[in-house]
Amino acid sequence: MANREELVQFYFRLGFNNKEILAVLASHNIVISYRTLKRICSKFSLYRKKNFSNLPEVFSFLQAEIFKSGQMQGYRWLHLRALQKGFVVTQKTIRQMVKYLDPEGVQLRTARRLHRRRYHTEGPNAVWHVDSYDKLKPYGIAINGCIDGYSRYIVWMEAFTTNSNPKIVANYFIDAVSMIGGCPERIRADLGTENGHMEQMQKFLRRSHSDNWAAEKSFLYGRSTANQRIERWWGVLRKQNVQFWINLLRNIQNDGYFTGDFIDKNLIQFCFLNIIQVEGVKKALQDLQLNVVEMTDENATLDGGDVLFTGREFFVGLSKRTNQRGAEILADTFKDYAVSTVPVLDNLHLKSFCSMAGPNLIVIGSSEPAQKALKTMQQMSDHRYDKLTVPDDAAANCIYLNIPGKGHVLLHRAPEEFPESVKVFEKLKEHMLIPVANSELAKVDGCLTCSSLLINKSPDL
Repeated sequence: MANREELVQFYFRLGFNNKEILAVLASHNIVISYRTLKRICSKFSLYRKKNFSNLPEVFSFLQAEIFKSGQMQGYRWLHLRALQKGFVVTQKTIRQMVKYLDPEGVQLRTARRLHRRRYHTEGPNAVWHVDSYDKLKPYGIAINGCIDGYSRYIVWMEAFTTNSNPKIVANYFIDAVSMIGGCPERIRADLGTENGHMEQMQKFLRRSHSDNWAAEKSFLYGRSTANQRIERWWGVLRKQNVQFWINLLRNIQNDGYFTGDFIDKNLIQFCFLNIIQVEGVKKALQDLQLNVVEMTDENATLDGGDVLFTGREFFVGLSKRTNQRGAEILADTFKDYAVSTVPVLDNLHLKSFCSMAGPNLIVIGSSEPAQKALKTMQQMSDHRYDKLTVPDDAAANCIYLNIPGKGHVLLHRAPEEFPESVKVFEKLKEHMLIPVANSELAKVDGCLTCSSLLINKSPDL
């Protein structure tokens, strides 16, 4: 656990003022006086009003931010970003620089004013607001999201090639329910056909409840424009992220490189879809106050599908999408864990044929490349792992969760996809087994682990 000095430095660089730092330290059961806090800040040269950063460096930082999606932000947001990057600068200085660097943006933001509408709900998970966002759809990128009405917690926010397939939206819903450990009291969505499967799932999960919003009343339909909470979020998303992409893709179109046909949309998806999704995920992780480490070495590649964390050590597959330099950066980031590389032959990723099915259990495919990779891992590790061999390599990709109150939970491929492998999983008597159909995503090389992000932190719902 971080000590109080590390916490003070962390929250100071997040932009918290002294009063806020004292309050958040108390939530860590660390109670100190205002004078002690000032003394710690002085020790580590943490100042807001002296020892200001070099102005040309601040100017260069703002130029880089405004060149990207920061052009959609006001001076307060950019000031916070500067503080988080370690700069000591006043809000007034940032405002003056922004006015010089982006006068058109300042004028546009000044001209627009939103009138707030009143919103009321009973508490966390009382209402989830679900909607699709189509501003990037002309370019082949469709966004679907869900936000908790009370806490404004983003339940999911996904960019994909479509948001009109009911199976895709239902998969987002089931992933969220599995992660949180329950469903909401109500879901508010529009009348689009993409919400049909999710509606039936929600009503099924709430069928036995006895409250006023149980069963058939647990899913509310209405006009998309009246879905207030998520409509407000779309405004935030456009300002913080999407408008940058709209401008960029529109310029590509205006320059004659995009005509809107099938091939052009696929090229846009290939080049930008993962980047857009990663930016959204990065923002969500930062909102959870998690440390996000960026790889700045252009020669390094590291795909999550090649990173297997056992709880004791990392195995990194060297594949078409991950190289030795990427593995070295991972080792530098997690210095307390051993990092070993494993050559990946005839497969897309390391986790295309293996994953963790428990704290000490590796599930592995039966093919020759999979067994060779397992042998390499066994030779390089000082620890002996149990193994579970399944007939199908693709079925070896599963998601293990240790959920308080539920114990060992394993999400694995559905019986209709890999019946023989499911019979092997059924031998895990201490696990709660949840089959997940993944045949559609598999058509675009999507597997269970690459469609999920596990966070060892309870969301404040």
